[in-house]
This record gives sequence, C-alpha cells and structure tokens, in this order.
Amino acid sequence: QQQQQQQPQSSSQVQPSTIQEDVPEQATTTERRISPDIPSNLPPSYYALLIAFFSLQAFGFGAVAANHQFVSDKNEDDLLWTILSYVSMAFMGFSSWIWIAVALLEYHVAIKCREGYDLDDMVKAVFVVLAVGAVTATLVLDSTLILAAVMVLSIAAIVTTGLWQYVRYRHALFLSDVIAALVYLAAIVFLAVMDPLCGTSAYKDCFEDCPLPNPDEFNHRAIFYAICSCFVIQYGSTKIVMLVRATASPIPAENAPPKETVEPSELL
Repeated sequence: QQQQQQQPQSSSQVQPSTIQEDVPEQATTTERRISPDIPSNLPPSYYALLIAFFSLQAFGFGAVAANHQFVSDKNEDDLLWTILSYVSMAFMGFSSWIWIAVALLEYHVAIKCREGYDLDDMVKAVFVVLAVGAVTATLVLDSTLILAAVMVLSIAAIVTTGLWQYVRYRHALFLSDVIAALVYLAAIVFLAVMDPLCGTSAYKDCFEDCPLPNPDEFNHRAIFYAICSCFVIQYGSTKIVMLVRATASPIPAENAPPKETVEPSELL
C-alpha cells in the first residue's frame, strides 16, 4: 500500500514539471503572427528610404514645374533652363533608384527566413548598378529616354514585389502598392504619347494635332502631374497604413493560431 501511495505522488510531481516545460514553448510559438499581413521587421533604413523617395520626387517635380512655368522651354539654350532640366533629371532618376531599393528591402525581409537563399544580395547589386549607370548616362547624354527606362525599371520592381507579397500574405494593401505603381506608369506613358502632339515640338504647327483645347496654357504636362499626384497620395497613404499595422501590438498568445501553421516552410 505504501508503494501504491508513493506512485501517485511521484506521478503528480512529474506532471507539473512537464506542464511548466510545455507552456513556455507554446507561448513562444503562439505569440508569433501566423501568415502576417504586414512584415513588422523592416529596418529603419526602409522608412528613411521612403522619406528620401518622396522628398526627391517632390524636388524633381518641383524643378520641372518651375522650369516650364517660369522659364521659357522654347529657348533651350537658356542657362537656367539647362540647370533646372539636369536637376530635375537627377532628382527623378535617383528617386527611382531609391524606389528600387525600397522594393528590394521589402523582398529581402519577406524571404530572409528561408534558409539557403542568398540571391537577394546579388539581385540588389545588379539593380543598383543598372540604376546608377542609367542616371549617369542620362546626365551625360542628355536623353530622357534613359531616365524613363530607370523609372519603368523601378515600377517593375515595385509591381513584382507587391504581387509576390500579395500572393504570400493575401493582404489588399500590397495590391494597393501595385495599383499605385501602375498609375505612375500610366502617367509616364501618357506623357510620352502626348509630348510629340502637345509638347515643344508641336509648337511650330500651333499644336494642330493636340487634342487639348489650349495646350499653350494647359498642356499635357499638367495632366501628367495630376496623375502623378494620385500616385503619390495612394502610395503614401498605403505606406502610412502599413507602418501603423506593422507597429501594432502582437496577437495575444491565447488568440494566436495553432503551432503547426506557424512554420516558415509552410508560409513559403
């Protein structure tokens, strides 16, 4: 009888120890987000790059607007016109480069939990070399086609990253990034198509083929800026919402999903 009494006591002493060992493990797993809608481990440099992107965009568009509003673009030999043109191209070009870096940071953070994946640094280096080279060639050759290629490259990076993250996280905010980038692309395409009809080259024939009523006062560039404003508002609002969601408090342990669905291999 004494042996039988000791056995339940020993078993009752073992059970609490096993429970104490299991509870911390469950807490550490359930405190993590299951298929997180917004990555919360973005580095501070990510937000610094976003601020730099919007700042350079503002300065670039401001230089372009000042150039066309206060400097006669019919006299391209004017020194002030040349300076503002180069400044705007530099700002817009490097903002596109920074935008590519933003996309690469988002992509890097999204995949860094995957072991053995080391191509992100190589891709980052390739994008940086291409972007910087294109901006340099734009300033040297004085050709906006190269700058347009850099901008299209940055848009392609944002669209690709946004679609990939939407497939991974299934959150509509990533589609908002994609839509904003496509709006920006639509503005660039509109500017490229309308410039021969309503731009400086069409001034000689009095804008005969331009569909706008008075392109000498309200031309295609104003519409381009309006479309770009829609892009800036949408993209900026999306990033603000993402920042708020990413810095929100984590899911409590008791409300978290089961442990088996948290493994990184299943998230990928």
